[in-house]
Formats: sequence, structure tokens, C-alpha cells
Amino acid sequence: MGAKYSLHLILFIVFACCSVPAAFSHPEHKANKYTDRGNEYARQQDWPRAAKEYAHAIEHGLKDPATAYACATFYCLAEKYNLAFAYLDSAIVFDFTNVQRLRYDNNLLPLHEDPRWENIVDKMTIAQDAYLERCHLNREVFYLWKAAQFDHGIAADTISQEVVTANDNARFSQLQDQLNRKQLTVADDYYNAALILYYSEDQQNLSTCESCIDQAIKLDPEKVTYQWFAAYVRDKHLVSQGKRQIYGTQVSQDENGLWRLEPINETTISDSERTRLGLPTLKELQEQIDEDNHVK
Repeated sequence: MGAKYSLHLILFIVFACCSVPAAFSHPEHKANKYTDRGNEYARQQDWPRAAKEYAHAIEHGLKDPATAYACATFYCLAEKYNLAFAYLDSAIVFDFTNVQRLRYDNNLLPLHEDPRWENIVDKMTIAQDAYLERCHLNREVFYLWKAAQFDHGIAADTISQEVVTANDNARFSQLQDQLNRKQLTVADDYYNAALILYYSEDQQNLSTCESCIDQAIKLDPEKVTYQWFAAYVRDKHLVSQGKRQIYGTQVSQDENGLWRLEPINETTISDSERTRLGLPTLKELQEQIDEDNHVK
């Protein structure tokens, strides 16, 4: 049986987990056209153009931490180190607070010898502490999520799946204790909890995952990112039960390495709703799968 993945979820968590960043679409944001072009240039490894498009997105109002961090990374890959530092500063201003990601991002290795590097790390560490305090986040849940990101992303090629699974199970247990003791209070606490539980294949954990993202939406119904991620959670939970997904977020890879869309009920959710959430339409998704499978 082929492994199951969610390609667009990979785009979402790539800032903390994967080797080359790319921003997911911000629904209805006018700067999307720039990040879309930037993503296309990044796929071609045309780093200077990818960086310029992301910079245009920020100039046109996309004050997003992940976009700024991606822009910095592209400039570093393009060997434009002064601009890379400038956009790392912007990422901190926009509340990019993943110090672990910053420290272990191999794409930024050329910056480590620069005297400005340690200052950037110190500034992000201070910003992370301030962010946790300002947002009243549950620190234990926050650090559990960062540890999960590390295991499934930066360290994925250096530790065994058995170790990752054991670490995941320990995190699920610690998180459940926090939930049982009602230690989660703000929307981002429940969002972080859902992100942790998404790595599980256990039905009870996925049910709790869905409950957590629902609570995040209840506490902050205007945050489209929560609704976006909820689509992945609902689809994964449905597919895990042998049911048809409804948004089209779940794909799998067969024994020949070809991607395919998991069975879907195409009538439950409209393409306009997918677009509102920043998800591809079914036609766009199939075109992406065909491209990944090199279908002409």
C-alpha cells in the first residue's frame, strides 16, 4: 500500500519542517499573485526571481511571517546575504518565532559566519518569549508542536521512523494530559494541539484533533488559517475511516511512486468554497498531480 500524504499541508508546514520554504495562499489576498509566481520560480530553483516576487508580495501588504522568512531564504540561496538578513528582520517583526527552525535551516548556513547571525538568533529568541507572553499561549503545548515539527522536518533524515513514532506517542500523551487538565485557553493553543495530533493515525487522536481545530475556530472564527487546516483534518479523519473525503486535501502514492487523489465526494463542497479557504479547485489539484506524475 502506498504512503498517504497531504501535498498542500506540506506547503503549510514547510516553513518549520522542510528544506525549501514556500508560502501557502492567503485566501483573497491581493498579493497572492506574487507568491504564486514566486512558488513557480522556486520550483525552477530560480532563487533571485522567487525572492523578488515574495518581496513584492510583502510590499503589497502581505505582512506574513512565513512569507518574509521564505523571502529571506530565497535571497540567501541567491547569495544576496544583506537582503536575506533584512527579510529575517522583517520575519521577526511579523512574529516569526520558530528559533529552532532558524538555527537548523541548512538553507541559511552561509549566514552563520556573518557577525549579524547571532544577533538575529538572539532577537528571535526574545521575540518568541514575548510572543508567548503576549498571546497567553500554553508553553508546553507550543514546545510540543515545535518538537513535532523538528522530528518530522529538520531531523527527518537523521532519526529513524521508530524514534519519531515513539516521540509522537509521548507528545500525544503529554498533550492529552494538558487537555484533561483544561490547560488550553486561547485559539492558538487548540490550533497547536490539532497540528500535533494530525501526525497520528489513531481514530481517537484524530477525533480529538478535529475537536481541537473546531474549538480554535469557535474562539477565533475570523482566522481563515484555522478553517483552512480544518479541511485537512476533516478529510484525513474521513479517509482514515474508509470514507470519501470532501475537500480534496488527501492524496496517496502507489507502489510505482505515482500520486493519486484519495476517493472524494465531489458534491459536498463547492470549488468556490475551496477557493475561499485557499485550497485548489479539483481541476487545479488534478493538474498538479498530473504535473507531479509527469503526465503530458
